[in-house]
This record gives sequence, structure tokens and C-alpha cells, in this order.
Amino acid sequence: MPKVTAQYRSDRRAEITAAASRCFVTKGVHQTSMADIINESGLSAGAIYNHFRSKDEILVSVAASLVQSQLLRTMETFERNGETPAPSRIVEIALTTIGESSIEDGTLLSTLIIQFWAEAAVNPVVLGLMQDQMRAIKKGFFDPLQRWARTSAGMSGRRATRWAEETIQLLISIMSGYVIQRNVFPDFDERSYVRTAVATIRAVESSVQ
Repeated sequence: MPKVTAQYRSDRRAEITAAASRCFVTKGVHQTSMADIINESGLSAGAIYNHFRSKDEILVSVAASLVQSQLLRTMETFERNGETPAPSRIVEIALTTIGESSIEDGTLLSTLIIQFWAEAAVNPVVLGLMQDQMRAIKKGFFDPLQRWARTSAGMSGRRATRWAEETIQLLISIMSGYVIQRNVFPDFDERSYVRTAVATIRAVESSVQ
């Protein structure tokens, strides 16, 4: 029997995760069954259960794909390079990335996120996953925002920390509003929303400089 490599297992898990994501988008997280995921993936039940013991384990994998999104990778790049983007630039990048990003199979990230939010209201497992996601996003935003507050706005360390934490709450609200309206309103003007969000955060910048 051929040896199963780590790369093969990783690729197969990604394939199953992508199939589950498509099901979650079309049927919702709660309504999607393991049978749906098996049918969508084109794999046998044995192949699925060889990699995931339950739907909850697949939910964890899908949630990880949300957390390890292009948005966080962009923030990590800023951190590695020691760059200090203005908060208005961060919100522009965040909204543009959410609007354009997709997971492995092209499923739009924002469409999948809103399905998880809905399920989080009634499913403690998903609620925990979404809390992990939000914590990861907040962590990714914190260092660039705090650094900007200290270097560009001249804040002390303690004040910069408090300001960064407060501004993160505003950024999360702006991002959440974007995801909701993008999925609910067919005539949602994404460009207008981004322009308004950037202008709002620029006003915040001006108030502390």
C-alpha cells in the first residue's frame, strides 16, 4: 500500500473543508449534514471520517480557514516589516480584503462568515470558534494601531494601548457592518461604504494628532 504523506493528508483535509464550506454557504451551518458534506466532496464516508470524526471537527477546520485569512496575513506582514500603516489605511485594507478574499475553492469569505455568525447564536461550539476568530483579528490589529498611536500621534505607552483597544472595537464594528450589508442588501454600494469608513477613521486620526 502506498505511503500516505503529510502533504496528502493536508490536501485531503483542505478538500473536505472546502466542500463543507460550500455546503454551509448554500444550506447554512445548522442544516448541513455529514451526508451533505460527503456528497459535495465526492469522497466516500470512510474517507471523510478518516480525517474528521464529526461535523464539529469540520467546523473547527473551516473556522481555522476564516482566521488564517488574507486579512491576518496582511497584518502579519506589516508586523514583520515593522511598518506603521495609518488606521484609515488598515480599515481600507480590511474591508477590501474581506470583500475580495475567498477560501480554497473560491467561496467568498464574507458569505461564509455570516453563516457562522448566525449559527453562533444557537451553537456553543460555533460561538467559541467565532470568539477565537475575533480574538485573532483583534490581536492582528493591536500592534500596528498601538505603534501608530505612539509614533504618529505621540501618545504615551499606556494611552496608546488604551487608544488601540478602543479603536479596534470601532474597526470590528465597521467590518461587521460591511459583512452584514454586503450579504443582505443587493444594492449595497461597497465603494461608498469603504470611502465613508476611511473618512470616518481619518477623522479619528485627526482628533488625536
